[in-house]
Amino acid sequence: MVRRRAEFELKKAQERAHILAGLRIAISNLDEVIKLIRNSQDVEAARNELMGRFNLDHAQAQAILDMQLRRLAALEREKIEQEYQELQEKISGLQALLADENKILMVVKEETDELKEKFGEKRRTKISNDAYDLSREELEAHEQIVITFSQGDTLKEFQQTHLDANIGEVKVYLG
Repeated sequence: MVRRRAEFELKKAQERAHILAGLRIAISNLDEVIKLIRNSQDVEAARNELMGRFNLDHAQAQAILDMQLRRLAALEREKIEQEYQELQEKISGLQALLADENKILMVVKEETDELKEKFGEKRRTKISNDAYDLSREELEAHEQIVITFSQGDTLKEFQQTHLDANIGEVKVYLG
């Protein structure tokens, strides 16, 4: 499970880092990107121009086209750069984890210890090997019930004490 989770997180981090790499290219060539988009006939042409000019793939070019203008502010540029650096560190860590079986086993041990610490307490119920012979009478419920059969072919069972009189139904009392 640790391996699959790490592989999943690695894939997601790599996909996001790939998009951020395209955004970094766009931000570093901002004036040219804006000019290219403004001079394009439509979105498809702009995407193709971005892909050709900056050697981007479809997903990166689409991310640039989907980017809002407010993300071009200096603070947002720093956030993109910071997120990219953090993802690169995460990717390196996950690749190192997946490459070393001992690290995976250490993570399993740490997570097991956390679960033991969180939920580990003495058993509240006693486990016994004693067998009991129960008769059929001991297993049967001893309460009076009413079974009703409605005109809509519905069969219902009620405890007799919880049943109000229903007009138009046939009642069979068992006791």
